[in-house]
Amino acid sequence: MAATTTRTPRWTTSSFGARLAKSGTEALKSYQQSYVQINEFLGFVLQMAAQIERTEETFRKVSADVADILPDLARRNEVEWKGPFQELKRHRQFLLEVLLVRHVENYLNYLSSLLRTILIARPETLRSSEKIDLEVVFRHSTIEDLVKTVAERKVDSLSYASFGDLATYFKDKFGITLVSDHAMKVLVEAIECRNISVHNRCIVNQRYQSRVSEAKYTVGQLRSLGVDHLEEVALVLITSAIAVDRSAKKRLGIKGVKFGSAAP
Repeated sequence: MAATTTRTPRWTTSSFGARLAKSGTEALKSYQQSYVQINEFLGFVLQMAAQIERTEETFRKVSADVADILPDLARRNEVEWKGPFQELKRHRQFLLEVLLVRHVENYLNYLSSLLRTILIARPETLRSSEKIDLEVVFRHSTIEDLVKTVAERKVDSLSYASFGDLATYFKDKFGITLVSDHAMKVLVEAIECRNISVHNRCIVNQRYQSRVSEAKYTVGQLRSLGVDHLEEVALVLITSAIAVDRSAKKRLGIKGVKFGSAAP
């Protein structure tokens, strides 16, 4: 008997082809768990649609065979069956927006968590000309508690900054590059897609136009999404997170842990 060969898929829904890290900071561990969960949800939806498709095909074949006995059952075959994949296609934009928003939020949350870890582990990096009210100082019984509060304030303030400002802060303060120039364009556009999806039903607005270089959509147009675009964004984000995490451990001595399964 000839050996059976199994075709290797171009990507798996859990990782989109990315090689996940086996160790890193707690921030990266949480990021990868969520990354896998988001992609596995897409895989679940596709598998469920495929199962419904196969079940319906079997039902129609059986109902045709028993048409003489169960005419009411056979009449169902007369209704045009479009199938779950047609429904998925109809709702593609909505589904991909949800997945894209979750991927972007997961990445930005990772950066905030890593920044919090760095500032608490290396409090000397908090040195600046910023002033702290004495009232805030006296509310804390230890220096460690004060450092945590100041770190949280810094994280909160940077979370409202543009991604460009955040990238500049990491580079100037810690010597860590978040993304390459090409990846920066992909990431900034993904963040702006997230913004118009959440606030404008994914309709391009003036802010999107002003922040996305080489924008292919005009104001008032729907920013249409595809699986290839989602895959590109997901890979840029996971690649950046893993590289940034390694830099933080190497440059700043941030402790890491070994990961178990990346799945939640």
